[in-house]
Amino acid sequence: MRAATPIVLTPEPDLRVEVVHDGVPDVPIAELEQTLRRVARDLQLKPGTICLRLTDDGGIRDLNRRYRGIDAATDVLTFPAAELPGVMGPDRPIGDIVISLDTARTQAERRGVALRDELAHLCVHGALHLAGFDDEDEGDRAAMIAAQNELVTRYGFTAEPNWCSLYGVVQP
Repeated sequence: MRAATPIVLTPEPDLRVEVVHDGVPDVPIAELEQTLRRVARDLQLKPGTICLRLTDDGGIRDLNRRYRGIDAATDVLTFPAAELPGVMGPDRPIGDIVISLDTARTQAERRGVALRDELAHLCVHGALHLAGFDDEDEGDRAAMIAAQNELVTRYGFTAEPNWCSLYGVVQP
């Protein structure tokens, strides 16, 4: 009798997801990595590395102040990487997505959804920014949220048709 050959799922060789965090036990790190891999594939991002940083309100507030001139915490920030001539494949930086776990938890509670659903929305939202989507005006925002909801539904998370960042109305 022949032994069954195990199925080994290997990540896309041209995409790397690096997650930077301080050992947060209730956050599904592997699930976030998988979500980012899937959305990068579905959005046909060029090969490279996405860095996901999970921080707190203080950390994201510092970044928001430093890079956007806004002295307030937010839920997610995205920093697309500059093109580096000659750097290709998984060594090419795609960009950074920074999520405040404090704000994500508060928003999940306010919406009545699981933290994993809120984090999936924030990861997909950040990846959409890396793909060139914008949400500065109502038309662009509506298109971005429609794409976001289509993707999170495809990945098995709860869609939020009227999803928006609540950081402006949430008092931590």
